[in-house]
Amino acid sequence: MRAFLCLAVLFGCGCAVQARDDGQWGDVSPEIRKWFSSLTQPGHPDWSCCADADAYFADEYSVDSRTETVLAAITDNRGHSIPVGTRIAIPFSKINREKNLAGHALLFLGGMAAKPAVFCFLPNDSV
Repeated sequence: MRAFLCLAVLFGCGCAVQARDDGQWGDVSPEIRKWFSSLTQPGHPDWSCCADADAYFADEYSVDSRTETVLAAITDNRGHSIPVGTRIAIPFSKINREKNLAGHALLFLGGMAAKPAVFCFLPNDSV
């Protein structure tokens, strides 16, 4: 499978990020794959959420309206380096409000596993 190349803006600095495709999404339909590639970062319609290879399932999450964050736990790492159970704080500004077609809450991450950058979060219900 070919690797996807996505451009992302990381903490206000434009950085090219190479997405990986390790075959963890090989059984995804062409329609879902097209939907994945159309997702953009909230407030930035020209910035991709990256690709399906950068997505983690994050079906366990809680909303803290006081701090305007979502605390999500990775529930299936799809073969990535960040372990299941890792909790990631997601600012409300990273919540993508598009209809989620995946059937799972999705967390798009990039950067180093020790301190991943949040590109997008798509809840599987309204947040």
